[in-house]
Amino acid sequence: MNSKNRNFWLTIAGQLLLAFSLVSNSFSQETYDSLYSEILEEQRSLHIILPDGYDESSEVKYDVVYVLDGEWNTEFTAEMQKHIVRWRFMPENIIVGIRNTYIDGANQRDRDLTPTQMQPGTIHGHADKFVAFMKEELIPFINEKYRTTGDNTLFGHSHGGTCTMFTFLTEPDLFKSYIASDPSFWWDNNYLSKLAAERLPEMKDVEASLHISGRAGQGYAGMGINLMDSVLEKFKPEGLLWASDAYKNEIHNSVKYKGIYDGLKWTYSGYSTEPVEFHPMSGMVLKDKPTKIFMMDDVAGIYFTTDGNEPTMESSPMQQLNMITGPATLTARRLGFRTGKVPASKGTFIASDLVKAEKKLGSIKKPKPTFEVFDKSQSKKSIDKGILNGDFNLVKELSDSNKVVILEGYFMAEKEGAYIFAAEREGVKIKCELGDHTLIDVNKESGIISYTIPLGAGFHKLKLTLSEVSTDGFNLQGFFVNPDEMEPRPLEFMDLY
Repeated sequence: MNSKNRNFWLTIAGQLLLAFSLVSNSFSQETYDSLYSEILEEQRSLHIILPDGYDESSEVKYDVVYVLDGEWNTEFTAEMQKHIVRWRFMPENIIVGIRNTYIDGANQRDRDLTPTQMQPGTIHGHADKFVAFMKEELIPFINEKYRTTGDNTLFGHSHGGTCTMFTFLTEPDLFKSYIASDPSFWWDNNYLSKLAAERLPEMKDVEASLHISGRAGQGYAGMGINLMDSVLEKFKPEGLLWASDAYKNEIHNSVKYKGIYDGLKWTYSGYSTEPVEFHPMSGMVLKDKPTKIFMMDDVAGIYFTTDGNEPTMESSPMQQLNMITGPATLTARRLGFRTGKVPASKGTFIASDLVKAEKKLGSIKKPKPTFEVFDKSQSKKSIDKGILNGDFNLVKELSDSNKVVILEGYFMAEKEGAYIFAAEREGVKIKCELGDHTLIDVNKESGIISYTIPLGAGFHKLKLTLSEVSTDGFNLQGFFVNPDEMEPRPLEFMDLY
């Protein structure tokens, strides 16, 4: 099979797999519930999908996504959310689908989801009562029955999107985020755009996000979204985070899939479960000299300060390569509308003079690193030592939890400047010293740790102490970055002098 055909079938297989996952509707904690509404004077049915990890005995709380037209939109909303959660772009949410009322087989969504009655004698125009139902009855009901954070999202498509926008304009604090997919903003001669022009300038303290999506081209204008965009561009309050997306090659009933996916992902932009990772993480720097700071992952939404203060969106945005001038306390974190509560990452860079070499370049001709093994159970008695070569088995020596291994040699700094030393480790306690300076001193937790230090050209004594290996084994790799270089080089103790 040629590569072109193979790629074609892989693409088809991927699409079928995604399609299957979207229609399989396999939810580990799914229930149907209802409550009687005094406001609407009827029983309202709910379709509730809990996070896979929801545990009655736990104290973990969850955000909630409220879904209009619940009999149609709940399951695919939950599936889309699962895909976003899988890649850690948002936390798990409780999904609450608000199913429509049917009277004699007739769907009453036009009654509940439209804000005005365009013609006398129709059922339209009771969105105000429906919003009151959500505010005074539904949300308190869910909050009492489930562990919720109070940060809620409202999603609606078509008339549901109309109701979503109406809810924002009349009760902007009721939900944290509003997602409107292909909304019927044309309703009643663009009533909502006129209402927005009145209400938006009055929203002084709003803190909400609004994502609107529709079909590119005539569909976008036909739904009245372009007119609403122009009103938002003119009157958007300072505390509103707003975005509108127009999708090509979509129809009214397909655009909602992109709308909810992008809407959720966008409203949680900057969300992360892990702190920001930059390298070097700390170190010694020459005063008033720039120091390179590398980012290892996506920099979107990351901001930093160098004075120790918490960063804001007015602070400097992180780039893949950043330059800071020391001394400095580098503080970095992801910022967004709903970013979670991951603490900021901090790195301290102290002012230092150039660390002079112990031996000049050319004074050592051949690598000659050494090892020494100690027994902790015998007051760290030396039990073996020698020249480090291919016969020395580090893994074997450290398989005994009572042993401590020290490796020593000279690191050759080919030129004067700021060097970065790093260790990627798992399951081993390490301490790395260069001359009189401790670069790394960490326990057995996994990850990369790094340190920068300004070195004079020549040979510098490097000492590595390894101990307390995990019973599951260990992994250790060393790296360094030369001045004026961007890529790390492997640091092999066998190659030390």
